[in-house]
Amino acid sequence: MRTQENNKNPPHVAAALEKTLTALGISNLAQLAVILRVSTQAVHTWALEQNVPPKRALQIEVITGGAVSWEELMPNFREEIVKDAAILNISENQKIYH
Repeated sequence: MRTQENNKNPPHVAAALEKTLTALGISNLAQLAVILRVSTQAVHTWALEQNVPPKRALQIEVITGGAVSWEELMPNFREEIVKDAAILNISENQKIYH
């Protein structure tokens, strides 16, 4: 595998990053960083911390033509939103108006 192995890195995020490299025809995360115009350190941090920022996850979905979805890069996103809603005591039936 071309991404750095780490016990904290769940298979689904690692697989999504690997799938990104394959879809783009590149061989490592440093090349992905160049394409995304971010530092190599940033991309390696995403891999290690299993956390691709939303903007970058969407960008990857676009540049891969949908071969890699943002959901694959952010598998815990829905759980985080549900947790935040629970903390704020927001039920599914409540409507929030600003």
